[in-house]
Amino acid sequence: MKVSRAIQSVSAALCWFLVAVALRFGARTYPGVYIPAHPTLNYVLNTGFLFTTIGYGAVALGLAAHLGALLITLKAEAIQRLKIMALSLFAISLLIAAYGFFWAVLLGRSS
Repeated sequence: MKVSRAIQSVSAALCWFLVAVALRFGARTYPGVYIPAHPTLNYVLNTGFLFTTIGYGAVALGLAAHLGALLITLKAEAIQRLKIMALSLFAISLLIAAYGFFWAVLLGRSS
């Protein structure tokens, strides 16, 4: 059974939207971690940069790559690269959200 490109596109957009929601809740429950003598790491981990800039950026790029692989007529090799890129960005986004949830549960901030 062949699924139309429109249904695949809507499914992809919904999937990426749910990842963005997971990032949002991961960021809201994340307490922050202070690392002495590392201002760059403290900036990334404690200002929301990890969730908003890196996480949402990965979601936006992943959605663009996923939709590009679905909607644009390209060579099979280029489509495969876009799919790999989308899958990699999906994994990065989920790992960032899971990182926030992990610290929230560990420190009892999940409720």
